[in-house]
Amino acid sequence: MDKIALISDIHGNIPALETVLSSIRSRGINKIMCLGDLVGKGPEPDKAVDMIRESCHLVLLGNWTI
Repeated sequence: MDKIALISDIHGNIPALETVLSSIRSRGINKIMCLGDLVGKGPEPDKAVDMIRESCHLVLLGNWTI
């Protein structure tokens, strides 16, 4: 059975995203689904998008608007 992690509301916060992804991997979770809001407030939106593309099986559109 697959273990699935759900993440959301990253908002370009790379240190937090790195910590969460590391924790997910250390638990042997093999599928990550992102529920949106990759960008919007944080300083590194492009890097957040790239990291999510590499790590997640599914990415949904969040509710953040500019």
